[in-house]
Amino acid sequence: MINTDEYIKQLKEEITKLRAENELLSNSYVNESGELRDTKEILRLLESNLESILENTKDSVWAINTNYDIIYINTIFRNEFKAGFGVELKNGSNILQSLPTEIKEIWKSRYDRTFAGESYQIEDAVPTILGNIYIEISFNPIYKDDKIVGASFFARNITDRKNILLKLEESEEKYRTLADNISDVVWITDLQMNVKYISPSIYGLIGETPDEHLSKPIFMRHPESSLQLLNEIYIQEMQMEKSANVDYNRSRKIEIEYYKANGETVWTELNVSFIRDEKNNPVGIQGITRDISKRKEYQDKLIKNEKIFREYAETVDAIFWRYDPSLNKWLYVSEQCIKILGYPPEEWLDFDWWADKIHPVDRDRTINFCLSRTEMKESHSMTYRMMHKNGNYIWIYDTVSLEIENDKVKYLYGLMIDISDIKKKEEELRKLNNAISNSNDIIFTTDKDGIITFINPEFTNVYGFSNEEVVGKATPRILKSGLSSPEQIEYIWHQLTNKQSIFGEYVNRRKDGSLIDIEGSAQPILDEHNEILGYLGIQRDITERKRVESELRHSEELHRGLLQTVPDLIIRTDLEGNINFVNDYTFDSIDFVPKEKLIGKNILSFIAQKDLQRAIDNTKLMIESPLGLQEYELNYLDTFTLFVEVNGDVIRDEHNIPTGMVYVIRDITKRKQVENELINTKIKAQESEKLKTAFLQNISHEIRTPLNGIMGFSKIITEYSISHEEKTEYTKLLNQSCNRLMNTVNDILDIARIDTEQVEIRKHDFKAIEVLSDLLMVYKDSFREKSISLEINSQTTHHSIIYNDQKSIFQILNAFLSNAYKFTLNGSVELGYELTQEEIVFYVKDSGTGISHDKLDKIFDRFYQGDTSFARGYEGSGLGLSIAKGLANLIGGRVYAESQPGIGSTFYLALPLN
Repeated sequence: MINTDEYIKQLKEEITKLRAENELLSNSYVNESGELRDTKEILRLLESNLESILENTKDSVWAINTNYDIIYINTIFRNEFKAGFGVELKNGSNILQSLPTEIKEIWKSRYDRTFAGESYQIEDAVPTILGNIYIEISFNPIYKDDKIVGASFFARNITDRKNILLKLEESEEKYRTLADNISDVVWITDLQMNVKYISPSIYGLIGETPDEHLSKPIFMRHPESSLQLLNEIYIQEMQMEKSANVDYNRSRKIEIEYYKANGETVWTELNVSFIRDEKNNPVGIQGITRDISKRKEYQDKLIKNEKIFREYAETVDAIFWRYDPSLNKWLYVSEQCIKILGYPPEEWLDFDWWADKIHPVDRDRTINFCLSRTEMKESHSMTYRMMHKNGNYIWIYDTVSLEIENDKVKYLYGLMIDISDIKKKEEELRKLNNAISNSNDIIFTTDKDGIITFINPEFTNVYGFSNEEVVGKATPRILKSGLSSPEQIEYIWHQLTNKQSIFGEYVNRRKDGSLIDIEGSAQPILDEHNEILGYLGIQRDITERKRVESELRHSEELHRGLLQTVPDLIIRTDLEGNINFVNDYTFDSIDFVPKEKLIGKNILSFIAQKDLQRAIDNTKLMIESPLGLQEYELNYLDTFTLFVEVNGDVIRDEHNIPTGMVYVIRDITKRKQVENELINTKIKAQESEKLKTAFLQNISHEIRTPLNGIMGFSKIITEYSISHEEKTEYTKLLNQSCNRLMNTVNDILDIARIDTEQVEIRKHDFKAIEVLSDLLMVYKDSFREKSISLEINSQTTHHSIIYNDQKSIFQILNAFLSNAYKFTLNGSVELGYELTQEEIVFYVKDSGTGISHDKLDKIFDRFYQGDTSFARGYEGSGLGLSIAKGLANLIGGRVYAESQPGIGSTFYLALPLN
């Protein structure tokens, strides 16, 4: 249920201000025969209906869901939004997307604050294409099953009120001073001359308070002669109303006697006119009563003290003036003319100048009325529009008094009051009355006993009861269908009698007996003392909506069942990609984002950056024609990556206009993984094939080269006559070829034994330094021939004893050292080991050519060599490091390397101490 308490409170304050403004104006000073329209009686006559409707009628009303989509908007807000921002709103529009960029984030934070459960009210200045406007807005969350599903907003344009309040604040003290010092009595009666209002100045006239005066019947207020005169004039005026050429702006000046409280009588002058409705029919009588027993004395004093009068006139928010008809000249105009009309006193010229400033529509009527009453030597009042110096027109209430000398009009005195605000409020009241009459909502009021006092035309249209059938004769029970429980009815009356509002859906009955679904609210109408005057009901026929909702509910249940059985993720979005529906599908590959967290997010936020632009382009293309299956990579907050296959289509309304998108998403991550594994396997197979080919070529080279040497030198030694020195040299080369061939064969055999796990491992205790010393002895001469330093690290301990296969460790380190010998052209090679709490780590560190980082991870792989060409500058099968790795695995160790190209390499063998 939408909370309207704050909105109603604002309307009450507005009514209070309107009353205060009326009270000030009704007590304002007017000259002897002046007339002032009083809005207070209009408010009082409409109070039982209009005030209650004002308290509950919204200026601008809209509601949105948590996706910022509009779910309700009234005509006032739609029109004002279009005028302010040039955008046509409708149900389903995204309110944020419709706002200008400069205020979008501000309003988003306000909406989000409401979605967080906060109800609040603000005043704001909103920049529009028409300039800044002031609004007063109430934010209220909408709950369903204790969950916030949206928010409603009640706003009103307070730009004019801001200006009125400022003006009232500036002039309030001046009005109060003026009201406290005038003696004219303002009063209002109905057509039967029953007094409905009389101003407090009655006490200064006859010594009675308004309440004391109103408590007396009319024959106790006036002598018989005065009563007879009043009756005669009343009959005359009513007969004039029947004339075809009746003057609706006429007024009568009457002189009658009043009884004072002490029994004496006082002569008064009454300026009387009819109060009329919008059709100019008389609905009451208004008048101003003045004590004329001292008129001459007062006028003489005013003339003699003109300076005082001028100073006084400048303090009143009205234009005092004096005009000489014989000279056709304004003798005096108070300085307030600058503030009210913009013309300084010196610009006020003659009668024609004034007439030219009157609105063309009002000009002839006003001038003819003024001239005729002046000719009849009667004081009068006029209401017309006069042009401000800035070109705008403002409403003027002008009271005119005449100074008669020798039966001729010597001077005209007047008081011009700006009544534009009052006219505007009168127009607003008329518009409000029209809005109620033309409203699509059912509006009715009752008295405190529940008797219907007002119905609008929609009440008759929907229920079939005429105004004559229900007003003053029936209660809302005439609409009851009998389907509501006694407890429900008891709850409704309990809330209303306790001054609480209610809102709900009901089933009522029309005059013809048919049933109707109703959505409506009811609330008590309270007076200024917070007492119940009656009740207000606002209802709407939702029969068709209920039918459609039932059909939609059935359709949604059917589609939901179908959607939940589809083995794919189905997502629906708006045209901007914001998700508004997700089925209950769960991805097989991962725990996807929970369904409730997907709603409201943009689908593009899940697309991987590399596919994002393609997805954006495809979305645009999809509006023109279907694209078929597309593959994308999805990412979310670095928590998952998966591959999907997407088939999308456009959702269109009944006019074939795109309204959103629907996507069917299938998880193909596993399929992609299989594809990638097949691709990687193929790549590895191709790479392995290349390595094997290179290895076979290398082995072939390593076998043929020493065999060729063996065969060649054997033939030379046996078949040719050579010297003893040559034979010794060839024998040496022959031995080298035999050793090279033997090493190659041994490497191949070692690899075979390692693969078949036929390597004999014999573990025993030995000193770690012994392995390093044996290696030093084997390679010492070879390194000396290349001028390379080969040393054991001086910090390596000589008493560390380990338990392992000494032969295998020697063979692994031998492979490391052989490698260092091949690739170190100058510098040094260092042997050593380090101890940790759990391991002993042997190392061979050289200053050779080094190994690039992209090959460092592969040098221990089978068949891999850094250089596989036949032109390489070293010999060997390339199996040494892979043999070292295989042996290390067999004895429970591990091998690894560190290297920097051009600086050198370090090869490690790590073995557990236990």
